[in-house]
Amino acid sequence: MERLELLQTLYDTSTTQQLARLGIRAGWQCLEVGAGRGSIAHWLAGCVGPVGRVVAADMDPRFLRRVSLPSNVEIRTLNILTQAVEVQQYDLVYCRALLMNVPQPEVALSNMGFQEQRALNLR
Repeated sequence: MERLELLQTLYDTSTTQQLARLGIRAGWQCLEVGAGRGSIAHWLAGCVGPVGRVVAADMDPRFLRRVSLPSNVEIRTLNILTQAVEVQQYDLVYCRALLMNVPQPEVALSNMGFQEQRALNLR
């Protein structure tokens, strides 16, 4: 829990600045893989508004369930190493501090819809 709080404290401002540059709009469907305590999912929910949707996915979503998230955020249990996501349903698929913590980052990227070995690195 402390690690997740520290990540939020250190990186939320720069993360939201980077994501804002993408031009996220009302009605978007967003997926955050490795959502931690949900701070970015919460921020995304405000960007997409009541007609949009955010899926906050995590292998262990217990911390997501402890915080108050807007009604347009769905919490989902997801192991990105064994489960692919339905990327065609989303306008944005995002993760932060995830790839360095999984033993097979290339599998995680593939399951998030990245077919090439490149990804946008946002901190």
